[in-house]
Amino acid sequence: MMKKYSKPAIAIHWIVAVLIIGMIPFGWYMSDLDFSPDKLKLYAWHKSIGITILALFFVRLGWRLYKGVPAPLPHKEWERKLAKTSHILLYILMAIMPLTGWLMSSANGFPVSVWGMFVLPDLIDKNQDLGHFLNALHSKIAWAIIVIASVHLLGALKHHFIDKDNTLRRMLPVFLCFLPFTAQAQDTAVQQWKIIPERSEIVFVAQWDASDVRGEFSNFDGDIFFDKDNLEQSYADIVIDMTSFDTGYLERDEEIAGPNWFSLANYSKAQFKTTHIIYDPEGDQDHDFIAQGTLSLKGQIKPIELPFSIEFDDEGNALMKGETSLSRLDFEIGQAGWQSTEIIKENVEIKIELAARPVNPVE
Repeated sequence: MMKKYSKPAIAIHWIVAVLIIGMIPFGWYMSDLDFSPDKLKLYAWHKSIGITILALFFVRLGWRLYKGVPAPLPHKEWERKLAKTSHILLYILMAIMPLTGWLMSSANGFPVSVWGMFVLPDLIDKNQDLGHFLNALHSKIAWAIIVIASVHLLGALKHHFIDKDNTLRRMLPVFLCFLPFTAQAQDTAVQQWKIIPERSEIVFVAQWDASDVRGEFSNFDGDIFFDKDNLEQSYADIVIDMTSFDTGYLERDEEIAGPNWFSLANYSKAQFKTTHIIYDPEGDQDHDFIAQGTLSLKGQIKPIELPFSIEFDDEGNALMKGETSLSRLDFEIGQAGWQSTEIIKENVEIKIELAARPVNPVE
């Protein structure tokens, strides 16, 4: 399985990127010049570069079809869809941008000479009205490339400096791979897992008037990518439907749903998102791993650690058990007269059991 893009793919990517980045301001500059031999010379260079980009586009597309691409990293589904869409749009625009320029030259009666070595045939007959339309279209495509390429760049930087994964490094030339960040040690695909709701539960236990009160959330889901041999690329992003809680006593649940507790009218979701997953066999004797991350609850975002263990059944499903303790006051749960810890203790125990099945198992 490929771990990063091949050297030819990387070279073509960056050559095309530099040419396109340079061509857009170059085109704006030369179009504002008065008609002169210098302007015609610049237009000739612009056309030659455009045809070069078109040729490199077909080389890159052919190489991609022949060689393939690395396995996708374990990004969220919306990120994968956005990346795929932006790549497709960029491929389309890389093709039609030089083609509209070629068509525009033909419509305006100007030949397309490629570096003075040969002249391309006209694609259409001379038609100045069509030439004006193609000129406007050519300009709009340039703006579309700017927007989509900016999204593409911001996404790459986000993965590099915020998510700290290998997305950008897989396309960097070797001499730029020193670009600093806390990188993953490996670049292999990580198994995705799908929660099995009927075999999973999230439970909270609070001490209420010297007795334990048990509550449960019945509705939750999220993205899980986990490989015990590749923890640096493993992560989880779990969203909990707070309205699905139940402590088994209606009057108490109505109070907990109100503004002094969960404030469900304003905060119906909670989210746990890992930043690191580490192996810690010397820690909690019942748990070999620790999921470090943040919990977003009732408008508050706090760092938490979730020690957990994991095992696998005969069907290949993962069985995860974890538990941690949270301060309810850190999340402003239990306000007004409920802030006192005399009746209800500050710390709440969280117990999690998740069963998950592999999605498209990684070979």
